[in-house]
Amino acid sequence: PESTEEGGTPFGSQVDTTPARYGQCWSLDLFSLYHNVVRYQLGQMIAILRRISSAPCGPAQFLQDLFSWLDTFQKLVNAVLAAHERVIFPWIESVAELEQRVSKEAREEAQAQMEEASVAVSRCRDILEHEGDDQFAFATLVDCLTLLGGQLVGYFKLIERECPPALEMFFTPEAKNDVESTMRDVIMRSKGQAEVFFPMVSIWLEAHSHSLHQKWLNRVMRGGRRRLQLMIWTKALKAGYLRTGDNLIGKRRPIR
Repeated sequence: PESTEEGGTPFGSQVDTTPARYGQCWSLDLFSLYHNVVRYQLGQMIAILRRISSAPCGPAQFLQDLFSWLDTFQKLVNAVLAAHERVIFPWIESVAELEQRVSKEAREEAQAQMEEASVAVSRCRDILEHEGDDQFAFATLVDCLTLLGGQLVGYFKLIERECPPALEMFFTPEAKNDVESTMRDVIMRSKGQAEVFFPMVSIWLEAHSHSLHQKWLNRVMRGGRRRLQLMIWTKALKAGYLRTGDNLIGKRRPIR
């Protein structure tokens, strides 16, 4: 049976990890691909927290791996949000005025709320790193991570609903491809993000659609050097972050 929180609410149910459509509408695709990669990892996070919360031995023995997993997940989130603000939104706002709900001020406010949740996560983590078996701190950590996950998903849904019309009014699919190339170059220069962002996108997309994955590779990761780097990053991610997540959930990932 699915574990529940106080009051009978299914654990993590407030974090909707259902993927948005991808591959059918270019103006949505610019956002939904990267959002869906985060959504999938949020689902993994909920599964990890559910498993640790129900462990008879308590959370202490899982904390080191959990924190390592969360550090990598945060790099993914940072890369996606940075791509929004450093590339995608400046491109859109160079010619179009976005709706009030996704204006620069509104986005900054939403990101400030997510930052508050992140700070609360860090505080709980500090306590757990020193105390280990503090059940209250772990329960608070779970609440803060669930809050942060819900905020991220709500933010993504808002962007996916409000921004595609502006893209279709002022831009073309070819321009979207140029923006993806710019995103690639920006993230490649971001220390600690490229080796997480690109293999996670590749892994999610390959599982979603082989043909769309091939198109993405040909569009964004052209050239033997980029493909080789992606292969190295993917192998390292599977051996580290993904295997750690599977171990925390209770799965076993085959060695490849």
